Amino acid sequence: MDQYDKTTREEKLQGRAWYKDAHQWCGLTGLSCGLPLQTVAAIVSILSPRNKWERNKKDAATLITAKLSKADFDSFSVCTFTSNKKRAWDLIDAGTFAPDIVFKGPKTRAFYDNIVHRNSERVTVDTWAYRAARAVELRWRGAITPKVYKTIEQEYQKVAKYVGEKPMDLQAIIWIAIQNHTTNEEAKLKESKNSSGAGSASGLVYA
Repeated sequence: MDQYDKTTREEKLQGRAWYKDAHQWCGLTGLSCGLPLQTVAAIVSILSPRNKWERNKKDAATLITAKLSKADFDSFSVCTFTSNKKRAWDLIDAGTFAPDIVFKGPKTRAFYDNIVHRNSERVTVDTWAYRAARAVELRWRGAITPKVYKTIEQEYQKVAKYVGEKPMDLQAIIWIAIQNHTTNEEAKLKESKNSSGAGSASGLVYA
């Protein structure tokens, strides 16, 4: 995969640490509120669609705090779909759960598995992973069918084996590299517009 060859040493190190850090965050959050790591990771994953990572964690912590303090469901907002918020809210009451039943799609199922299990072979194929695998423009936001998802997951697994990375770490490395590239391109665009007197560029949001 050309995208991997273009990544820097720092991006590789950050990617290899990404899911370890997510695992640690979920574990520490669980310890602080008396919930299993798996439950926190499930809540994080359910709240992840169309959500940036830092806000994703904030939303998970806010939801858990509200639920355990018996606050009203409508007393806070999250940056994803209301139906996902309700599913994460109800999950705490459920206690134990079966991941294959709780998660409605392969992406959130894989994201949960990647956070919880360091030996996971699943790949979180989000829009970033799709863009990298299919070399489409960064503004692409189409649907990923189950068949396409499986194909791309297998491609990541194959490349990961070839370059000596874990599949989920490869995905995280590419995710970081593409976002760094996007940030740099936005900075150049902003600088170009400022120098031409066109004003600053507004921030672009990707998912």
